[in-house]
Amino acid sequence: MSQIPPIGGRGFSRPPQTRPAAGTPAEPARLVPRDLMDLSRFDVMVRPVRHIECTEEAMALKAPSLERPVLMIHGLAQHADTWVNFRNFFTANPENPDGGIFHVDREESFRERLGQNPQARVFAIDLSENLRSPQVVAGEVRRAITAILEGTGADSVDLLTHSMGGLVAREALRQGEDRVHNLVMVAPPTHGSLEATLATSLDEGGIYSHYPGEKMEAMHALRLEYGPRGGVNNEWLHELNQDWQNQSDRVRGAVIAGVGLPTPDARWKGVGLGDGMVAAANAALEGAEFFIAQPNNLEPGSEHFRDFQQFRYNHMQIVSEPEIFRQVSELLTGAPADPATPPAPVIPREAPSRAELSETLRHTAEARKDVAAADTLRQVAHSRRVGGMERTLVGSGILTAGALTAAIGAPILGVALSTVGLAITAFGILQSRRNEMEAHQAADTTVRLAHKALDQAEDAIHRTMRADGD
Repeated sequence: MSQIPPIGGRGFSRPPQTRPAAGTPAEPARLVPRDLMDLSRFDVMVRPVRHIECTEEAMALKAPSLERPVLMIHGLAQHADTWVNFRNFFTANPENPDGGIFHVDREESFRERLGQNPQARVFAIDLSENLRSPQVVAGEVRRAITAILEGTGADSVDLLTHSMGGLVAREALRQGEDRVHNLVMVAPPTHGSLEATLATSLDEGGIYSHYPGEKMEAMHALRLEYGPRGGVNNEWLHELNQDWQNQSDRVRGAVIAGVGLPTPDARWKGVGLGDGMVAAANAALEGAEFFIAQPNNLEPGSEHFRDFQQFRYNHMQIVSEPEIFRQVSELLTGAPADPATPPAPVIPREAPSRAELSETLRHTAEARKDVAAADTLRQVAHSRRVGGMERTLVGSGILTAGALTAAIGAPILGVALSTVGLAITAFGILQSRRNEMEAHQAADTTVRLAHKALDQAEDAIHRTMRADGD
């Protein structure tokens, strides 16, 4: 029985084609800080995903032009809409037209649409059975690649995957797919998942089944690669990882893992750091670049402080974060995802003259009086509503008296009283509502105008103060 090798050592260094030219400064690879994650045992060299702390930078992030079609592959029990935010990010650049979603049962219509849009660059696949093992659905990825290349005339594609989608893509490579240039895997269970191992054990023991028995196929494929004693526990996954050594010479691979949440991990006494589902130590792949997205942990009161950052790179949210958009863009194109053109600088308006300021202050005083008048109008509206309600009560009393009169043997008088009571009641209700609405409308109009005048006055005061300070 083969023993578990150290994950790292000769692995996880950047492929030769990504090394900077001589004399070019480069951000060095580094070990993940010990206080974040203890991977010293594996000597894993990683690079951090750079933070975007400024809101304006995140909102202005712009996708670069893609060099070749990109096919996005979702994970276990998910669908193509995993990629809705990535799709919107990519296609916001008009040079990256959307090519739609490939589904093996609708391949003909996909090809027809692509024939009308051969410049398309952004594609997603919706696997026909999202609980099947990678060995089964990898063929669908190969068919999607064929359709995309034939429709666009490109020579190769880039693959962007999430979770088990990374294993599906690598299984397609193992089955002979040789038209992939870049493979970027976000949160892949490269060495399996402790959760899947526990789930399959409970299912086999008849204790609990997360999915119906016949639907546990993919969960079995996600079992941990190695058992607790170091022996191979998942032959398929072990062979897939061994095969990557044959693929990494022709396919540039990269892994992006998120950390911040306690994650089931057999290596670290049952719990390690990861994205809540995939432990970071189980995501790394020897021979592929390795990036870790970690919370910024700024101190409260810092300019860009945000709370609950430990949840930001969880297993599902990680594919919707701007830092990941930027990192993936750089891996696919080699060019940074640049912020859009910065907004033009704000040119300070000329400070008002003293005469203008005096006039503004006069309008301010009038505006404050208008606000007070509006409050008075609202009070009038309330009193009118009370008056209307009083009429309504009187009318209701007369209506009740009429009904009683008719009941004791005086129908004509009773009907007359009821009619009068009904009319008074209706008039009271209508008058109350009309008076209230008119008063409130007048008050609201007055308040809006007053607030506008106050805002203008405040602006003038502040501009005068800035001018005096200069």
